[in-house]
Amino acid sequence: MLGVTTFQKTASAAVAENQKRMERLLAALKKEIGTDGEVSTSDFSVQQELVETRSGEETGKVRGYRVTNTIQAKVASVQAVGRLLDSALQAGANNVERVAFTLKDPESARNQALRLASLKARAKATAMAEGQGLHVGEVVSMTEDGGSTPFEAIENNEGFKMKRANISIESGSLEVTGTVTVTFALKAR
Repeated sequence: MLGVTTFQKTASAAVAENQKRMERLLAALKKEIGTDGEVSTSDFSVQQELVETRSGEETGKVRGYRVTNTIQAKVASVQAVGRLLDSALQAGANNVERVAFTLKDPESARNQALRLASLKARAKATAMAEGQGLHVGEVVSMTEDGGSTPFEAIENNEGFKMKRANISIESGSLEVTGTVTVTFALKAR
């Protein structure tokens, strides 16, 4: 997620400046992404900021307004991420909150992880049952216990200005986990 944060003395001036900068940013991102990606607004806020005393207490007097417009850009290619960030920063983005790598089809990978977890559960139950002179019978109950698809992130780098950066992004690997709890009936040999 990335976007533009602006600050002005009035809310309307802060919104107008933000809108102008966001139009430039959106045009650059859509040009870079083309038809293979997606750009959507994820957050928009207008916040009043008050003047503070030297001790940090608010005086009640309005200092100005901070407007933040955050968008989410999705691309199919890891190689495009660095170019996308370069273009965004050149176009005026001053807020990069997160770069996340996810799977195109997480459900398929998750189901495969659950299948493997179920097979491991039976194998472990069999080993434990054999140690007691028993063998594994029917499944009494089975539940899914969470699991995850982690992502890598670059967190909250706000307020920077850059010349062409040629940002390098390496995705690494993703690990999809599946955890199951299986209760088996045990039978005597």
